[in-house]
Amino acid sequence: MGPVGWAPVVVLVVGGAVAWLMLRYPGGWRYAFSAEYAENRRDPDGVRGKR
Repeated sequence: MGPVGWAPVVVLVVGGAVAWLMLRYPGGWRYAFSAEYAENRRDPDGVRGKR
């Protein structure tokens, strides 16, 4: 499989990673990827467990 064959695989993997992050941090792109909310993303499971 040449570079042209790997391109769709790379696109699907990157798209899947973005979709997973968007589902894990709901509220939009800003909450999932912005440096402003990086501290809040460090340990979401620990925070959810405390509440």
